Order: sequence, then C-alpha cells, then structure tokens
Amino acid sequence: MSGDIICLQKRVPYAEYRDLEHPTVRSFLEYIKDGISVNFRPLSSPKEEGFLLEFLKTASYDNVCSELAQHLGLDDPQKLQLTQHNMYAHQPHRNPIKYHGADNLEAMIMRHCPNILYYEILDVPLPELERLKCLRVQFHNEKCECVGEHQVRLPRDKGVGDLLGELRKELGEEYEGKPMRLMEVYHGKIFKVLRHDTTLDTLNADYWQYRAEVIPEDEREAHPGEHNLLHVCHFRTDERSDGIATAFGDPFWLRVRRGETLADIKPRIQDKLGVPGDDFAKWKFAFSARQMHHPLEHLDDGDDVLSRFPRTPLFSLNNCRYYGGEYCFLGLEHRDMRPQRAAQHGKYTFERPLRINN
Repeated sequence: MSGDIICLQKRVPYAEYRDLEHPTVRSFLEYIKDGISVNFRPLSSPKEEGFLLEFLKTASYDNVCSELAQHLGLDDPQKLQLTQHNMYAHQPHRNPIKYHGADNLEAMIMRHCPNILYYEILDVPLPELERLKCLRVQFHNEKCECVGEHQVRLPRDKGVGDLLGELRKELGEEYEGKPMRLMEVYHGKIFKVLRHDTTLDTLNADYWQYRAEVIPEDEREAHPGEHNLLHVCHFRTDERSDGIATAFGDPFWLRVRRGETLADIKPRIQDKLGVPGDDFAKWKFAFSARQMHHPLEHLDDGDDVLSRFPRTPLFSLNNCRYYGGEYCFLGLEHRDMRPQRAAQHGKYTFERPLRINN
C-alpha cells in the first residue's frame, strides 16, 4: 500500500450534473486548494463593506469581470474597471488595473489580506477608454487652493491646449475664454509649465500631479521687462536635522519686478494667499539655490529678491519669464497647518529629475 487516496465519483444524469457547482472530484479539490473570497467595493465609496464573491485564484481577468458584472446586473463586463487595494495606506491604489493587465485573480489581489478589489462602472468599454489619454487634473483658484479634481479624457494625439479647453467646459461659462496654464507638480514644487502644443501622450500621470489654474490678470498685461515670475514654495525645517528644509503644500508663481525688495512683495504674497496678519507676521522667508539638504539663505526685508535668482530664466512662455526650478525657489517658512495623513510606505519618495521646457 502506497498510501494514495482513491476517490470514487457517482455517475449522475447530465441534467443534474450541469447544475452542480463542483461536478467532479477534480473541480472540488481545485476549489478547496484555490478557492478564495473577494470583497468588492465601489471605488467611489471605498469604506463601504461591499459584497463577497467566490472565485478560484486561477480565475482569469475575463472570468472575474463576467462574474462581477452578473452580480451587478451589468450587460457589458468591459464597462468594469478594477483597482487594487493598497494594504499600507488602507485605500485604493491611485492607478487602476489595465484591461487584461493581470494574468489571474491571484495577481490582482497580490496575495494581500484582506482580499479587496474596487470596481467602477464606466460609461464606455475599458478597451475604448484606454485608447484615450485620461488625466486627473487639480484645478486651483486665485489663492492657490485646490477647489476640485477633474478627470479629462481626450485622444492621445491632442495637446495641452485641447485639455484646457475641455476643462473650461467642465468649469462652466465663468471660465470661458480665460487663459489657463497646466503644470507638473511634485512634493510641493513646480517642475514644469507645459506648452499648449505639448502632446498628451507624452505626459506621465504615474509620476506627476497635474495642476491647472487661470493665469492672473497682472501676468497678462503688456509690460515688457516686468513679467518675471518667481517659483515660490512653502517649507518647514526640522531642528533635529540641521535645518534641512522640506517643501509642502501648493507652490505658485509670483510676479516680481527688478529691484523689488522682500518688503515690497510681502503684501502681494499675503493678499494672494489670504493669510491673516497675525499669522503672516510669524512667517520667515528664504532663498533656495541648491539641493534641499543644504540650509536655505534667509532673507531680510531690504534684500533684492529677483537678483538672487539666475540671470537666465528657466524658460519663457506667453511673454512671461519663469525663474526657479526644483531646488531654486523663494521659500515661505511656516507651520504646515493641513491635516496630516498617514504615510504611504509603499510609494517611492526619491526626487524627480528637473525637466526644462526650451
């Protein structure tokens, strides 16, 4: 005797056979070995309990979508988009699973516990949607505050100007005809202002946060030699790390004339950000010309601000000269009063390369 187990299966009529969930010994043992319960939750309400469906770990992408569509009463499984669960941040991943982007269910859940997948019902089939460029764009008001996030879909060969046109339509008649700009932002710093003829297919939403805003009126006026826009960032320092600066919040561009001192531009900064006087009086100002691990140069009211920046602008666009870059900016030092979020340990935190728009 070798100890092998012999299983006997009773022969049943076909009509009864096809109604069984696991009609053969083999299918039953596969269920015991690879069976898994998956918690599906709507992407729009990720904290909901959702519902459970039973699968095999080896179930294909199409099998999972078909079963989910049947449960939801959806005619076309291709109108479902799935998103994985980030077990470290306890929320959905930022980027969804691409159409047929996982070999099987085990790859979708990444062997994480709990087994959670988020679903979204689309208005167009996912293969058609993926032929378009989909960008999440944060729209900021005149006080540099994010007032909404918009998802814009356009053919990949369209340009940034077309994207801003679609965004104006979503924002309403109030913004019709107003000049806007689109920027690449990362970790509290502006890396690039995009030209309107930049092709959407070249944009990388996996790395950059895209931010749109109306160009302020004082930047549209025709005053040759005065359209000098400085890169301004919020930062804080940690005394335990020898004054190393960490950027945070929403950076912005500030128009500065040659010869203006810090005292001259302070009121414009306060007015732009809407900071109460008592709070603004506690702020400090500094210039950063090198990498963030170098202490910043703090400025006095009488210091000429623009002279600190390189003579050659980072780039020129629409009659404006943009000064500053990844490590070059006017810094506003103050406490970060925003609600603190739990760190997302699964995300990379290395610095992105500076790209210059010639």
